[in-house]
Amino acid sequence: MHETKCRSAGCSRNPDKSKREHYVNRIDVNKAVRQLSDGEMIILADGDGYEKGGDMLVLADKICSRHLDFMTCYACGPVYVPISGKIADQFQLVPVVQRKVNAYETALVISVDAANIGIDGSTENLVETVRRLVDPYCVPEALSRPGNVYLLVAKDGGPGEQGGRTEASVELARLCKAAEAGVVCRIKCMESGTKKGKELEIFAVKHGLGILSVDEFKEYLKTNTMSCSPHIKIKNYCKNKDSNVT
Repeated sequence: MHETKCRSAGCSRNPDKSKREHYVNRIDVNKAVRQLSDGEMIILADGDGYEKGGDMLVLADKICSRHLDFMTCYACGPVYVPISGKIADQFQLVPVVQRKVNAYETALVISVDAANIGIDGSTENLVETVRRLVDPYCVPEALSRPGNVYLLVAKDGGPGEQGGRTEASVELARLCKAAEAGVVCRIKCMESGTKKGKELEIFAVKHGLGILSVDEFKEYLKTNTMSCSPHIKIKNYCKNKDSNVT
């Protein structure tokens, strides 16, 4: 069995007992940032009582085979890579659909693979593709199109009123001073489709994963706008990349 590094099973609950059932394994934004920065996975969920389900999330520049193996084995849903518009522009990624039907739809761009390593869709190739996506020095030719890695471009401005888990994933990456991308997997079950509510909480407890509410994250951003500057985060990330070059 694949084990995660998460240590969130003992996270604090809301003292209001009437709301306790909604806060099993609930973590706040600060704890989510710490865990993601350490290369751990969390669950990003939305809706009152998580009735809209949730995704497993790991930072794209922390991704390794262990994360993908765990996602495909236990979460069982489709895997996507939410990215910022900055990364989409860097690799000249074009939308699959040129015109949105409504403002709530997430932009799905053409799928990619790392160029010159094969197209078998193996875990190793998927990890390499994601690593190229978050490398600020990679050129568009480093990726072949179409491929096995599916990308979602977050709307500008973060989650806001119309954004959801895609925008929250990218904004969390910025708060972690990481590349503006994540890797997410929808948590599903064979019997009832997407895990929701108590099913999602049971999954979190079983695998030691903390749950961050998208609604709570939105409230956090409203009161902590100064901490979410993408320019500061990207500058620090590039500086760290430079320091590792030998």
